[in-house]
Amino acid sequence: MIRPEATLEDVLDAFSMEAEMGSATLQRYLNDYPQFSDELIDLSNEIYQFSNVEQGELPSADRERIGAVLAQFRSAASRSSQPALERLSPARQRELSQALGVPRQVIFAFVERGVIANSVPGRFLARMAEALQSTVSDLRTYLSQEPQRAVRYAKADDKPLDPGQVPFEQLLRDAGLSEAQAAEFLKEEL
Repeated sequence: MIRPEATLEDVLDAFSMEAEMGSATLQRYLNDYPQFSDELIDLSNEIYQFSNVEQGELPSADRERIGAVLAQFRSAASRSSQPALERLSPARQRELSQALGVPRQVIFAFVERGVIANSVPGRFLARMAEALQSTVSDLRTYLSQEPQRAVRYAKADDKPLDPGQVPFEQLLRDAGLSEAQAAEFLKEEL
């Protein structure tokens, strides 16, 4: 039994802990604490709705809305778990190349994970992450994985050598950037 001078919080706590949550229990509390009748009725409604959800008695309209939201969430989660560079289309690679001011072969080396992650200045990775709507951490994680070379068809007598991962500085030089241009990309500070 709760004291007559009980606070609203005491009464609501006691009501929510009742073993039998029926209309008789609600009526008893309303009679004992008429000053808290609105709050008791609100809590009773919440408990009733929650118990319906626990028992699986969710209305079909609510189930459909929940299903739609879950589908959107799963779709967004699967897209965001796929690294930004991995899902980069050729057109988007071209845009990224222009936005960062580097030749496309530099972007392609990032897509193939052909650059050593620790050799890329944070400033450049930050700009790339912003352009990709990703994070520097995600880019570093992606680049630290095993290189993946795209299949290329060429007529040659020997199998092409896989150069593996190269330092960022070498990548810039191999792409034909001048010393001054490469030095600008190699700056670390933001």
